[in-house]
Amino acid sequence: MLLPERPDRRLADALRAAGAEVDEVALISRTPVPSVELPALADQLAGGLFDWLVLTSAYTVEALARLGHPLYTLLAPDLRIAAVGDATAAAVRACGGWVDLTPIDGAGGAALASNWPAGTGRVAIPGAVESAQQLPRALQARGWEVVQLGIYRTSPVAALPPSVVDTWRSGGYDALVVTAGSVAKSAASLLGATVPVVAVGERSARESERLGFPRVVGARTPSGHDVVSALTVVCAG
Repeated sequence: MLLPERPDRRLADALRAAGAEVDEVALISRTPVPSVELPALADQLAGGLFDWLVLTSAYTVEALARLGHPLYTLLAPDLRIAAVGDATAAAVRACGGWVDLTPIDGAGGAALASNWPAGTGRVAIPGAVESAQQLPRALQARGWEVVQLGIYRTSPVAALPPSVVDTWRSGGYDALVVTAGSVAKSAASLLGATVPVVAVGERSARESERLGFPRVVGARTPSGHDVVSALTVVCAG
């Protein structure tokens, strides 16, 4: 199977432990995007003017640091932090932050919105320029003031290793793991939408279906257990 390269090794290790042959390759690249709004947002976070900070990817933490605003410099004492999944939460903690909320069931913005606490206040969501809108729209509909800011851009990699291209085109992969909509777009553009997909989260599944991948089986989270279970369904059928 083909797995997009991830800093967290747990998923690849779990797949191999389950007997899968795994090729890992970078399918997307991320580039920080300077923004004239970011210094003001950082000052307001550090000054206690937001109730929540939402991190929608582990890379957001890296992008903030590369843009001159390491996470630890943004953290007011009463700020609550939400993360869309375990890998993002681990990145937050590794940079001196804390995590007050993660999805109860699943992963991603839609899953986080489903167990967002009642109340009102201000929420900061720095992230990808092309971020999905389910979470900010859901919070706004409940009365929260949301400030969303694009701080990095996601693009397909320029090229893939010839061995990966040859294996894909010869039917050598039983499945592609799609961890984000951008991964599905990159695979479709670079390789073609010709391999069954294990899609992590609702947005990944919807994007994979939109692009025409022949079969899409959802995994609730990027945990080894959930992805292996979905892969079993793909291979069985």
